[in-house]
Amino acid sequence: MPDRSIRRVLAACRGEAALRILRSARAGGIETVVLFSARDAEAEWVEAADYAVYVPDEPEAWPSVERVVSAGVDAGCDAVHPGWGALCRSAWSAELVVRSGMAWLGPSLPALEAVSDRTAQRAAAAQLEIPMVPGSDPVTESLQVHTWMAWAGAPALLKPIDTLGLPGRSVRIDDAEASAELIGAVLADGPAILERLVLDAREIEIPVLAGVDGRVAALGDRETTVRSGHDRLLVESPAAGLSDDQRAAMRDYAVRLATRLGWRGLGAVRFLLTGDGRAWFLGLRPGLTPWHAATEVALGLDLVETELHLASGAHLGWESDDLLPVGHAITVRVPVSATATVTGVVEPADVAVQAAAVPGDVLEAGELCGSVTVRAPTRQAALVRARAVLDRWPVQGVPLDDVPLRALLDDPGFWQAPVHRERAAALTGLGERALPGRRDSGAPAD
Repeated sequence: MPDRSIRRVLAACRGEAALRILRSARAGGIETVVLFSARDAEAEWVEAADYAVYVPDEPEAWPSVERVVSAGVDAGCDAVHPGWGALCRSAWSAELVVRSGMAWLGPSLPALEAVSDRTAQRAAAAQLEIPMVPGSDPVTESLQVHTWMAWAGAPALLKPIDTLGLPGRSVRIDDAEASAELIGAVLADGPAILERLVLDAREIEIPVLAGVDGRVAALGDRETTVRSGHDRLLVESPAAGLSDDQRAAMRDYAVRLATRLGWRGLGAVRFLLTGDGRAWFLGLRPGLTPWHAATEVALGLDLVETELHLASGAHLGWESDDLLPVGHAITVRVPVSATATVTGVVEPADVAVQAAAVPGDVLEAGELCGSVTVRAPTRQAALVRARAVLDRWPVQGVPLDDVPLRALLDDPGFWQAPVHRERAAALTGLGERALPGRRDSGAPAD
């Protein structure tokens, strides 16, 4: 790839994601362009950009890649960053942007094509002898689901083969007599696979970054067990309680898999860690995520800045072993419990705040109102600071649905050691209820 200078970048996303991209671009002396619709006219991220291009709301996903390309070319942009929404997971978007002559700051087109099929990911992992959650061959009808469930047992997850679609399409199946309606809702979008639902497991991600030269580095590790749906509400980096051998094994698996798939750009390899200490491969998630901040703060790394450098033709320049945590980081993300108007936003000097709200904004029930990341020398000290953040949340004037996180952070057992998924659900109550009025936050599908 020839060296290219990026002077102006288009952030093709809204809200928190747009602000995140603008911050790194402007720190590097790069001009910024955002897209906005009528409802965004007074948004903070629109005001923060150097230039803003009006794009009307569309009945489907906003913005369409065709409008992104048109706006980027007209605005004289050298590059497009898709943020962490649907565009980031779209191979078609990557192809159209590159065809237009602009650099694509998400995962490369070949990389997205390589991970778009869940069975292809599993086949690559099998070739590398990476342990993975037991699963079926592709299924297309209810009879195949019932047959596999009768043989393998319950519970299981029915997941579309297409990994790059919108969240919410996977379903849990608790018995071999699961309703045809439940199964049909997933199979209507195409073939799927069944995976055994592993109980009493933690969710661990290994972020990876690959340059144009093919060099792949693991960016530490992080715990993403505490969640509501596809949104992670508390993320820790590094993951607590792992042995050196466990960390080394998962990072080795992640780097070898990304290399085999020809990965380019940023991604995260997902694992389940069972009670016996074994790691089981789940999949590779492409691009930036809303909970990347824990990794950045723990490692003292700016991932968007790194993406900009790589898109300019620079090589990665470092290996996995070069990245050592400078502390324990915890990211907390809290939704709003009822629709309300923001009265103020305070950014304490000792925490990293990601919020796209300004006074006067109306946040709807269930909408995540930013995230806060704290860092401390130890996990226990970081937990103290994370708990204190809930008492001085930077977005003011809106009621927080923070009861689940308070219950978790007040639990003595959680302070002593991280918890598995079922225990996290029991402590937070999120296994029994959905957050009120949830809106799609752009969180990637699992």
